[in-house]
Amino acid sequence: MKARLLTTSVFFLIGIGLSFIPKQAHSQNVKYTIVTDDPDYKNLFIGLNAFDAISYDPNTGLGFNLFANALVGSKLQLDIDYKKGYSDDNAGGVFAPEGLKKYWSLQVGGAYNLSTGYKTRKARVVLSSVTTGNYVHTRYIMVPAKFKRIWAVHGGLQNFYNNCQVDNDILKVRGENDIQYKDANGNLKFVFDNVNFETVNYTMNALGIYAGIDFKSIVNLRVQPDMYKLKGNVKLMNFYADLLFTPVVNYHLKPNSRQGQLDGIDINISENKRSVLGWRFGWKAELGRMAGFSFKAEVGQQPGRPDEKFFVSAGMGIHIGAKLKGI
Repeated sequence: MKARLLTTSVFFLIGIGLSFIPKQAHSQNVKYTIVTDDPDYKNLFIGLNAFDAISYDPNTGLGFNLFANALVGSKLQLDIDYKKGYSDDNAGGVFAPEGLKKYWSLQVGGAYNLSTGYKTRKARVVLSSVTTGNYVHTRYIMVPAKFKRIWAVHGGLQNFYNNCQVDNDILKVRGENDIQYKDANGNLKFVFDNVNFETVNYTMNALGIYAGIDFKSIVNLRVQPDMYKLKGNVKLMNFYADLLFTPVVNYHLKPNSRQGQLDGIDINISENKRSVLGWRFGWKAELGRMAGFSFKAEVGQQPGRPDEKFFVSAGMGIHIGAKLKGI
């Protein structure tokens, strides 16, 4: 499990590193005409990352992420974020029971804007980009543009559902953080398949709240340079940091058909430890005016198992947007 986490994290870091391929950039002196400079071009942002990978200490998986943000007036925002796995290492494991649900999460909340301001600074508009060997040769101009900057506090409800496992290592010395149950006499015993020596699945469902700070920077600049087609710099950058609190964490044992000796065992007992606090840092980027590329990444610690909390996720896909009247 730790090896899977390390492997996925390494590939994640490699992916980030590839974005820093050496570049040769040349600023140009080109005449241009500003066509659009309006960061208020839309107030509804909807994204679908069809490729969303997560590496979580108890599990790793691949799924999709659907999210939306609406700017309501000058002070409020509404948010929804839903993740669902279509590939789940633990749910699809060799010893997993049939019909086990794949991981999912749901977040519904809002934000209160502490400040909304506009700042004019130069934005880079790429005129051309050519890849030669290990280098990307870019020609660009710097154009004054209006950036919309929103600082907000946000929060809401969250629900995590994950698949976890008790491994079949007979040499492992089990401790206070391992899953236990009470036998007919009320004695605590560790969950372990001592008949087939197969991995035992269980699920973790955590319900709680999140709260933190949120920053958005929005620019919508389009220019017509001499001797070039219409160019622009249109993007939303979103950074956030949250504390996670889930006072409700439920465990449920999911033995397979060969683990009949574990049927009916209740592991949702107080002796099985829970960590109700967590944190996360996130970054989201949306490129393009009314539709385009989206990217989202998070790192942090999810509430739940006290010894298995760290996670890192990254996803990419598309986004669409609109300018709705009356909000």
